[in-house]
Amino acid sequence: MDDELVGFGELPEVLGVSRATAARYAKRSDFPEPVEQLVSGRIWRKKDVKAWTKQTLPLQTGRPGKGA
Repeated sequence: MDDELVGFGELPEVLGVSRATAARYAKRSDFPEPVEQLVSGRIWRKKDVKAWTKQTLPLQTGRPGKGA
């Protein structure tokens, strides 16, 4: 299904990370905007989250180089 929606409960599975890491990712400024905000929480298009994952993960670790 192309327009499948996911809530925060599904994010860890979609992202392949822990619940705590999914929460950190969802707060990032480059994370996809939710398509809706319900009383139960934010809702995203699964395809948007997967595209972000493919483009962004794995995150670089460590300190940036001296030229950065």
